[in-house]
Amino acid sequence: MYTASPATFQKDADLPGLVVELVGPSASGKTTLAKAVVKEFPEVRLVASARPAEMETAARSRLLPVAARGAKIVQAIPHLGNRTRSCDTTERLIALLPPASPLKRLRYRRYLSELSQRLRRERAAGGVALLDQGFVTAVGSLAAISGTSELNILARALSIVPQPDLVVWIETPREAIAGRLHDRRAAQSAAERLFELGIPETLRQIGIFETLAPLVEASGIPVIRVACPDREALGPAAGAMRGRIAELMREKEA
Repeated sequence: MYTASPATFQKDADLPGLVVELVGPSASGKTTLAKAVVKEFPEVRLVASARPAEMETAARSRLLPVAARGAKIVQAIPHLGNRTRSCDTTERLIALLPPASPLKRLRYRRYLSELSQRLRRERAAGGVALLDQGFVTAVGSLAAISGTSELNILARALSIVPQPDLVVWIETPREAIAGRLHDRRAAQSAAERLFELGIPETLRQIGIFETLAPLVEASGIPVIRVACPDREALGPAAGAMRGRIAELMREKEA
């Protein structure tokens, strides 16, 4: 079995903030848990992915979220073939786990470039930043899209990305994820679906994340596992997160 080195991840050790990353496949409950944590513990600030804002907009208009995503694709075009406009982390990940679709390559190039910049800003700001989707989740998503599950490639991908201070691994039953995906897709327009992974492709993420988990745990990053099968589990999961975050804050201040 492959064992990751303690130096697997990169880290901005010179910056004061703590970064906590929620990890799990799509529809595992990352954003729902993140909002519950921030609501209960205001000392933690949420660094939300694009999805929640777009889905809230979708409740008011079917056209706006599609236009927003289309605009993001257009904004990503200058990055294509131009490494000077995109960070090294992004280009190395895209090369290692290349999406077959040019549209998905554009989307991920833009998303990862912005995530790199925002992550460093959040660390520089101090305090605790909670990512509902970060680089570990991005590795899992790219691996599912590219059809890659080889341990050595996944380990190399993890060695490229910045290291969070804590990974919260969300364990949600496959049937619950499948049900949420079907409900999400049913609520989308045909145009919105063009910007989303298909359900079979998304469900492939589950196996990828099961493969990633021991690699991340072997890297030396603190990892806690929480169960989020339903809303009743949010309180205990949020409490477990707060306890571990408090420990890390004390260690950083010591």
